[in-house]
Amino acid sequence: MNRVLPAFVFSVASLVAVGARAGTFDGTGYASVTGPQGGFEYVRLFPGDVVLSQMDHGLLTGAFANGDYATEYAIDDTYTLVRIDTAIGLVTPVGALAGISDASHVSLAIAPDTGLAFALVAQSPCTSSVLYAVDLVTGATTLIGAADGCMQSMVYAPDGTVYALDRGNDNLAMLYPDATDIGSIGFPLDDSDTLAFAPGSSSLWLFAFNPDIGTNALYAVDVSTGTTTLIGLMGTSTPITAVVLGGPLPDAIFAGGFDG
Repeated sequence: MNRVLPAFVFSVASLVAVGARAGTFDGTGYASVTGPQGGFEYVRLFPGDVVLSQMDHGLLTGAFANGDYATEYAIDDTYTLVRIDTAIGLVTPVGALAGISDASHVSLAIAPDTGLAFALVAQSPCTSSVLYAVDLVTGATTLIGAADGCMQSMVYAPDGTVYALDRGNDNLAMLYPDATDIGSIGFPLDDSDTLAFAPGSSSLWLFAFNPDIGTNALYAVDVSTGTTTLIGLMGTSTPITAVVLGGPLPDAIFAGGFDG
């Protein structure tokens, strides 16, 4: 039986707390956390707040492809592409990402229209970031080019716009179709911080470990200014990494109530 996460007081209600701007969200959220006895855990943050599996390696970043929320693609802390069964948390290695190692930040993003996957890698001294195409079947990488700035958490909006966090100045940045720093997030960013769009939604969320308050928190992000609005606290002092948002759980998982 999956263990309930006692520390997470965050609930899906926080996602609709901003009313009409956010719309409604009846989907799922998954992440990687450090376990209480060491090691790493793959968790479903909502609904249910449960640990789905134990992992040998933590996840750095993840994404869904082609509207398939049963399978998450992620990059772990050995820079290996893995595939995760989101129902049970089973992690299957796909392949090592050639040319990617010792990165300051790495993020995986999958285009919503084509299903093509890309990894953005920022390496020390972190003045620029390198973009690779990633084969989701083999993990093979192809060098595409470079972007100015120390970028973290690249993410696709449903309309194809690409955003990221610029660690050089704690700004929200747009990478495509125009490359520009949009504006300040409003607090120092952490290595675990993750941008995410809910499926089909134009609302951008930031799951962040805020050192000023010593806990994880959820923020709404204004994509025109970079300004963030605190929506809710997530009730744990352990950083939550590689957050991804997916569609609703299959009815079969709801049949007997949430895991616990």
